[in-house]
Amino acid sequence: MEKVESDIHLSYEEMKEASICLFNEETAASEIASFLVALSKKGETALEIAALAAVMRSFAIPVGAPQDAFMD
Repeated sequence: MEKVESDIHLSYEEMKEASICLFNEETAASEIASFLVALSKKGETALEIAALAAVMRSFAIPVGAPQDAFMD
């Protein structure tokens, strides 16, 4: 949090750790909001977005759809 509030970009691994905390039920909503606002003010880097996307995918629940089916 301190790095982001100081306008310092996070490494891929640092952002992965932070992103995992975002999905942790024990992390307070106010902490999540503060982190996301600070990240937005700083400006997200491609590596930070990629790390967040990787963590989001790891928490995703597969949808049981046929192989050739398409969804919007």
